[in-house]
Amino acid sequence: MTRYDIAVIGAGVVGASTARLLADQGASVCVLDAGARGGRGSRAAAGVGVPSVRLLADPVMLGFAEAGRKQLLADLDELTGNDPGRLRTEAGVIRVVRTPQHREELETAAAGHPGYLGEWLEGERLTATEPLLSIAKIHGAYFDPTGLVMDADGYVTLLQQAAVAAGAQLRLGTQVFGVESSASGVQLRTQDGAIEADRVVVAAGAWSGAIPGLTPLPVRPLRGQMLRLDATVTLRHVVSGSVYAAPSRSGTVVVGATEENAGFAESVTPEGLLVLTAFLGRMLPRLASGTLRDAWSGLRATAPGGRPLIGTVPGDDRVIAATGHGGQGILTGGLTGRAVAGYLATGDDEWVRAFTPALERG
Repeated sequence: MTRYDIAVIGAGVVGASTARLLADQGASVCVLDAGARGGRGSRAAAGVGVPSVRLLADPVMLGFAEAGRKQLLADLDELTGNDPGRLRTEAGVIRVVRTPQHREELETAAAGHPGYLGEWLEGERLTATEPLLSIAKIHGAYFDPTGLVMDADGYVTLLQQAAVAAGAQLRLGTQVFGVESSASGVQLRTQDGAIEADRVVVAAGAWSGAIPGLTPLPVRPLRGQMLRLDATVTLRHVVSGSVYAAPSRSGTVVVGATEENAGFAESVTPEGLLVLTAFLGRMLPRLASGTLRDAWSGLRATAPGGRPLIGTVPGDDRVIAATGHGGQGILTGGLTGRAVAGYLATGDDEWVRAFTPALERG
């Protein structure tokens, strides 16, 4: 039976980042993922790398997202050989404000974070910045020029390739059917036989909470439906409101994403598409007549309180959680991988201290 220092369950952004960094440190690492390409949840992401205004209510999460964005940019530079344009497009973000009361609420929430919301725009200045935006039913918007739209699928592929280049073994199409932890290590049973490791990192996204043999993690799936359309007009910026519309690197427009408690159902529904197209009709009516290219859904991994689970699972110090990032997974996955690798190497990390699982949260 083959033995590794670390086994990682999940080959998305978090798992592949963790494996790459651990292998760089000299650890023997095996990454297991049930999917043919790995990183199912990460690859489904629309790739809009913008910290949510919801994070203003949680300064720790806000700091995590901002640090995650910096790490993401650094990782993209490294992975692309300082040619990040292969994977990302700089696109400002227009945060739509519905009413004067809505603006007051946002200003209050952002009072301790000067400049976070961006520049206030209304009327002609707003339409000059984003000509496709209909301002008839809104109060105005904040414009942040530092938005980021990226190719999430390409990012996952480069991370996996970098992990393998660093020496990690990548086993795609390999499902973990059971895990047994003992004083001597961890054994993982797969359809190809068992492997052993000193420790296991659970980075399986929305599927992290139901791995047989492990202490159940309080992680739940949250479905997000998205669509992509071809348009004859050009959207300059990400427009964010109840959902968002974003210019993609391919020249199409991506609209997403719904937030639905639908279990593990990854279907696309008429109701979900109606939410997305209604947003276009209200905010970007000239895009509503575009040609639908495709639609899909993905599952975010959510944890109670809106914070990820990063660190040793209570009751089993051989199991490390790295999951539950919600809608911030692409933005903070690389930073999470660095946190886990640092923690396993030194026994400490600031983000592990912040997000160590406390299972009573579930």
